[in-house]
Amino acid sequence: MNSSRIAKVVVIGDSLTELGFRTGGWASQLTAWYTRKADVFNRGLSGYNTEWVARVLDDLLDGLGALGENHLFLIFLGANDSALDGGGASRKHVPLSRFEENLGAIVMGIRRSAPKARLLFLTPLPVTRVEERTNATVKQYAAAVLAAAGRLSLPAVDLWAAASGRAGWEAMLSDGLHLAPSGERFVFETVALAIKEHCPDFHPDTLPVFCPPFESFAKDGDSAS
Repeated sequence: MNSSRIAKVVVIGDSLTELGFRTGGWASQLTAWYTRKADVFNRGLSGYNTEWVARVLDDLLDGLGALGENHLFLIFLGANDSALDGGGASRKHVPLSRFEENLGAIVMGIRRSAPKARLLFLTPLPVTRVEERTNATVKQYAAAVLAAAGRLSLPAVDLWAAASGRAGWEAMLSDGLHLAPSGERFVFETVALAIKEHCPDFHPDTLPVFCPPFESFAKDGDSAS
């Protein structure tokens, strides 16, 4: 089978994405969900904001092969951009208007390389690490993601609202910012539902299994494992 025809899911983000590919992480669960249906690529960069992602976007796209309509990009940014200006993580802060502009620039960069690719935005999650971020501020950045998605006619998953609407959502965070196991599961399940709703042709149930089953090769008397 031509590998360029295999569906590819590219996850662009910060530490919530990079760490999400660890065992039990939300992106690791996504990878398992797509077993033999799509290749999932980790483009999570711990500590990065939209400004820095936009600068290295060509590097992030490099190595993905021919980009086309069989690519789905998940863009999960905002946790670092929303750091308080003057707080402990202020060097990561990106003003709200600039943040929204950067999201548009990232989409344009992807579109230049893959005009037919599908894109899905994920908003930042709520936080409790108040010395670096406030939840009220993060909510504004989540709203900016939704606004950018609307302006660009792209779907978005409001993780901030979905998590905040759950009683005891704070327990889904391991340190006030990053995800505990229950949070990893929550993000995976929420993203999986969004893919089914907004990108049904990228749902595993609709994708073909690549490479035939081993039974097509096994002959009478052969052992298969």
